This record gives sequence, structure tokens and C-alpha cells, in this order.
Amino acid sequence: MQAGSIIMSIFATIWWIVGALNSGWSPIVSFGTPIAIFVFLFAIRKKQNMTPTELSEQEGRRIGRLVGIASGTEGIIIFVVVNILANIGKSDLLSPIIAIIVGLHFIPLARWIPAKLYYYTALVLVVVGTIGLIISDSILRMKIACLGSALTLWITSYIVLRMPLLVKNK
Repeated sequence: MQAGSIIMSIFATIWWIVGALNSGWSPIVSFGTPIAIFVFLFAIRKKQNMTPTELSEQEGRRIGRLVGIASGTEGIIIFVVVNILANIGKSDLLSPIIAIIVGLHFIPLARWIPAKLYYYTALVLVVVGTIGLIISDSILRMKIACLGSALTLWITSYIVLRMPLLVKNK
């Protein structure tokens, strides 16, 4: 699960930087915020002296395969949607639609890993993306989709590190 926290933090950083730079925010806010949050999350991990959860080799491979399937499917869908939106002149809808796709990719992960927390992550990302879709101002749409997605992933990452019992169904 800790690897998932790191991956979520990386994608949250990408969401944040895209949203912040397109919002016209200063480089300090655009780049300093994700650095500060990464340091904060890293400090939590170090303070708790956390080591990766002991999984059997078979279980680790199973989870890796399932994450690969969900993420690969997500990547293919995003690729197709990006091309469709670019070809129909609706690239301004990319951020909210990608947020929805990313949210939906958490549903099988929540079931397969299992990690109940990911159902909530999926819900929030889909809601953030949906709100972004109904906003007519393209800059505000991007801010909501990108920054909302970043915050959602960082909060999920924090919960994974601080409250592992909320993550596992067992």
C-alpha cells in the first residue's frame, strides 16, 4: 500500500502543477506546494518507521498484476479520449474527463486489492470531474479538476500512510 501512496503523490503533484501553472500562480506555489506536501508525507512515513507490508510473493504478484490491468486500461482510455477531444475541438474538457477516468480506475482497485478507501477516492474524483464538466469557464474548470484531483490523491496518500486499517477490508 505504501507504494500506492508514493504513486498517488506523484500523480497528485502532476495534477497540482498543471492546475497551478494554468491558474497563473507563482512558481513558488506551483512547485513549492507539492514539494512541501511530499516532504510532509515522507516525514510521516519516516516518523512511523514504516516498512513495506509483508505480502507473500504470490499476493504481491497478484496485486501488481491487478494494478497493472486497471492502470493499463485507464491509460488506454485516457489516450483514446484525449485524441477524440482534440479531434472534435473540445480539449478544454480534458482535465475533468481525465479526473473521472482516474476516479473510475480506483473502483476495481478498491475491490481487487481490497482497499475500501479507494471507493471514496473514486467517488470524490468522479464528483470533482463532474463539477468541472458543468463549469463553463475553461480556466475555472481546469483549476477545479486539477487541484481537486491533486488534493484528493494527497489526502488518500495521507490516509494510506496514517491509517492502514481504513485501507484494507480485512
